[in-house]
Amino acid sequence: ILPLLFLALAAQAFDPYYTAFHAQPLKNWCNDPNGPMFINGTYHLFFQYNPDGYVWGDMHWYHMKSKDLLHWDHLPVALAPDKDYDCGGIFSGSATIVEGSPVLTYSVQCGESIAIAVPKDPNDPDLKEWVKPDSNPVIHRPNTTQNFRDPTEAWRGEEDGLYRMIVNCDEGTCLFKSENFVNWTYTGIMWPTDAGFQECPDFYKLPGTETYVYKGSIQGQEWWLVGEYKEVPGLNALDKFVNTSADVLFNNQRYDMGTFYASKRFFDPVKNRQVLFAWVNYHCNDTDWAGVQSFPRIVLPNPAKDNSIITYPI
Repeated sequence: ILPLLFLALAAQAFDPYYTAFHAQPLKNWCNDPNGPMFINGTYHLFFQYNPDGYVWGDMHWYHMKSKDLLHWDHLPVALAPDKDYDCGGIFSGSATIVEGSPVLTYSVQCGESIAIAVPKDPNDPDLKEWVKPDSNPVIHRPNTTQNFRDPTEAWRGEEDGLYRMIVNCDEGTCLFKSENFVNWTYTGIMWPTDAGFQECPDFYKLPGTETYVYKGSIQGQEWWLVGEYKEVPGLNALDKFVNTSADVLFNNQRYDMGTFYASKRFFDPVKNRQVLFAWVNYHCNDTDWAGVQSFPRIVLPNPAKDNSIITYPI
């Protein structure tokens, strides 16, 4: 860890454009935030990373940690495309706390499956090393879709205790259920849409409400809608989600109007809030890096408008 600290200090000292409060790699390309989480007193953030240069390619997961979401420490790269099923690169995904331990879920460049990774040493406070279990890949692409990637954080049913996870497909949100986070059953399209394939979906409940938010990344913009979610117990049963706001692509229902894409949020138990990050595609001439993670934001109900949300910097 110490060599990474020295490199970070050097980057800030010799590069006037290197940021102070935005998570970013020491150099090279980064894009989508992946797997933000809080565990054992520390915030963790992963994101898409090219170790070979400051243009897109050869996707890995970079890893950083923080105590306050403002000051970030660099950790070793968490995930590399070192298995046959990684088929081209480690694409976007999420983190879920399963029985007290984090599990990373990720998609792959060829779009054929979803895989998982777990800490090599769950007692390591920095979670520096991750391993891919022999059970991988844990989900295969349904034959009804060609596009298939970007799993959400999983959640557990209040009635049946089953894990649930969304992966976006051509016709909407493909819902999967599992008893053990290894064997997953495809239940169908929970929220169908004709808006086209949407990257980096998110699905979450606003704390203190019964309102659920769905977000899809479409053509460089972060579109959201709010609605009502109903759990339908059973491994093969399809849960229900009905939007109560306008659909995506309508009413300017976007997190941001600027360069802000592929967002990923997580629940922060410290302050009982939903916090999100997004990718800011940004490059300065004569620098060896491109892209930063946005300043973290809180997602809240909009007090001035029903069926609407707002975001604020933390």
